[in-house]
Amino acid sequence: MIKIYFFSLKGLIFTLNFVKIIQIIIELYVEENPLKKLVIKTALITLASLIGAMTIAFGATAICAPGFTAGFFDGVGNYSAAVFFYERQYNKTRDVDDLVVLVDNIDYRWDLNRAEKYLNLLLAHVDFDDFCAQNQNGFSQKEYYYGNYALVLAKNNSFSVALGVSTIYVNGSGYTKYNPFRVLATDYAAISSAQLNEILDKLTELSTKITDQTQLQYLNDDISNITNQLKG
Repeated sequence: MIKIYFFSLKGLIFTLNFVKIIQIIIELYVEENPLKKLVIKTALITLASLIGAMTIAFGATAICAPGFTAGFFDGVGNYSAAVFFYERQYNKTRDVDDLVVLVDNIDYRWDLNRAEKYLNLLLAHVDFDDFCAQNQNGFSQKEYYYGNYALVLAKNNSFSVALGVSTIYVNGSGYTKYNPFRVLATDYAAISSAQLNEILDKLTELSTKITDQTQLQYLNDDISNITNQLKG
């Protein structure tokens, strides 16, 4: 509430200062015609009042409903402002749904530090597993976000951590079709031969622990594909 009052006060001060400027301009540049001065002054004061009211209203909305404000900026293509207010919305509620909206709106191609931070928070969120269970949408949410996190870590010069995250996923959810190891091997364009060999070592180790035949087939397919990549 204090923030709202402060922002409202700033809007009021802006309006009053604008009115003073209008009065000075009228005195300096408008000919000596009292009626004309009054008409112009009234019109400009009304405009200033509208601007001030809009400033106050926008500030109150940004503080009380940052998610709405984020959606507005997202709609007009202002990435920085949209993500800023999506962050404010999550920080306000700490709700997993708001965190997912934030994560989904971060550009993983270049905003790597922010992506890494909030993907980490998402995977560690107390309600993440429930969110994944309730929002399948034809694919595994957990697989999707773990894969994105591993990819962001790799791009952000943390490949060994990406391997650790991938291992945690497989140990908890099994060797699913689009698990983080496969994402790293196929979607990380800058992957080196040394890194491919690191993945290969991990998969060879996992092959002795996986008993599910479907998962084992996925794993063997990845081993074969990585081996061919290294040969090529």
